[in-house]
Amino acid sequence: MERRSQEEKKGRLKERAKVTILAALFLVAGILYVARYVIDRNAQARPRFNPEPVTDSDTSTDAYMDRGNEHSQRGEYDLALADFDKAISADPKYAEPYFRRGYVYRERGQYDDAIADYNKGIALEPGNAMNYVQRGEALRWKGDYQSAIADFNRALARDPRLPNAYDERGIVYQLMGQYDKALADLNQAIALKPDYAEPYSVRGGIYQTMGKNAQALADLNEAIALDPRFSEMHSARAYYYASIGDDNKAIADYNTAIALKPSMPHPYFSKAISCQRVGRTREALEAYQKFIELAWPDQEMEVRQAKEQIRYLSSLNLTPAPSTR
Repeated sequence: MERRSQEEKKGRLKERAKVTILAALFLVAGILYVARYVIDRNAQARPRFNPEPVTDSDTSTDAYMDRGNEHSQRGEYDLALADFDKAISADPKYAEPYFRRGYVYRERGQYDDAIADYNKGIALEPGNAMNYVQRGEALRWKGDYQSAIADFNRALARDPRLPNAYDERGIVYQLMGQYDKALADLNQAIALKPDYAEPYSVRGGIYQTMGKNAQALADLNEAIALDPRFSEMHSARAYYYASIGDDNKAIADYNTAIALKPSMPHPYFSKAISCQRVGRTREALEAYQKFIELAWPDQEMEVRQAKEQIRYLSSLNLTPAPSTR
């Protein structure tokens, strides 16, 4: 009996060590995730055409555009593509639908299709600096960092005071591990537009990686103050809190991120790890299960890890700790 008890204790210690390693790995991935995802609203920052509600009977080009935008913002990408296709058919010399459709392709992970649409849009409207920023984003997501930097340079050649271009180039430098160049670009983006939240969040992630915790938290707090409804800002601060062992604060930020964007899988997985570390077993199980439900196709490894943790937690037969939310 004593031997069995010792073996069970060893098993639990092993699982705790595994959770600690898993948390460390996902925190690093989380910082990179925020760096990759956080600025992708640039594509949605392009001006809307008609603020009035759009009816299905309206078949003008602008109506197709607005309806496509609404579908895109709700994640209804097939419907969005159908409307953008119609907008392009109605006026194939109009650049904007190509950029909107390119954004949807990029969100679906169809990076080559996105880049092809951006190429068409740029051919029609070569003087607009933001067009190169959008194509650069798609190249970044594809992992073609040098081509992305070249596009951000093209954008800055056309508009040297475009904060989005400095911001995006800074993200690429971060992903390449060139932190000095990244910080220089992010600082420039902030200098040009001090109320632009995203560069603070990305810079905070870099400071966190560099071990400058006070500066990291200050930047993450500023990002949230400037844009409190942008879910990725709360995820970024949650990653920070989890990295310093303050899991309850991390969980609070994960909950906010989830409330703002419930379809995003990453916060559920990270929340589950933090809940598990502080004994909030029921919440951990629920978060792992929700992550599995929402996981992206390229998150197969995390799905396997979540299933493994669900099996482990379910086997403990413990009374779940009460939530402190």
